[in-house]
Amino acid sequence: MGTLRIVVKVGTNVLVSPHRIIRRNVIDAIAGQMAELHQKGHELILISSGAVDSGSLLGNDKGWSSLTPIEQSQVAASIGQVRIVALWQEAFGYYGISAGQILRTHKDYNNTSTLSTAFHELLFRARVIAVVNDDDTRSREELKEVQYAGDNDMLSAYVAIATQANLLVFCTDVDGIHNRNPKLHPEAKRIPVITHITDQMIDGVERHENDRPTGGASKLRACQLLQHNGITGHVVNGMTPHSILDAVNQADVGTRILALQ
Repeated sequence: MGTLRIVVKVGTNVLVSPHRIIRRNVIDAIAGQMAELHQKGHELILISSGAVDSGSLLGNDKGWSSLTPIEQSQVAASIGQVRIVALWQEAFGYYGISAGQILRTHKDYNNTSTLSTAFHELLFRARVIAVVNDDDTRSREELKEVQYAGDNDMLSAYVAIATQANLLVFCTDVDGIHNRNPKLHPEAKRIPVITHITDQMIDGVERHENDRPTGGASKLRACQLLQHNGITGHVVNGMTPHSILDAVNQADVGTRILALQ
């Protein structure tokens, strides 16, 4: 295996518990896997969710009572982004690896010649792991536009395409894409490999998500974009030991979405 350029996207449900407690052990475990890949010479980018949820826990409830829901999310993001990045820096620092924060929007990656792409290349050369998050502190109008365009799943796809990554690993709280929602149907079957994503497939996953979403539909939309740009996606359970390493080694875990040839 030669040097790979790998994007790892970690979802909120992996990083933050239902009680909005940050899972430090999961951050440490993911950082350990990425450190192993980094030490082998691979180039890495981390897309980290969890800012809003972790910031909400630390916020001032009295002061927030006068804010609208969107304003609360903006304030929570400004608090949580600092906290989340500090934890990633501490986790990577244990292995002697530097991590730097990048706050970006979907628009920043519409043109692969933009400063955003150039800065990623600079961090690759410096052997620094970029910790990227969608900038949730923007104006209300921008937030509405992003909600329409998608969340960090789509942002991670844009980052992977702009930086010409080889692989995008989605770390979620279920064991890949299933034929039914595994949170509601224990008998749901995992789909090991997907060769071609159709709109009908996305619609089917979305219908099964109901009120306990797994994020499967948004990940399929992101991977549909990846497929047409020659990039493989892999959806794994981020709380399962070695799942990122397994995805890189093409093990039979989660769901691998193959790039179109």
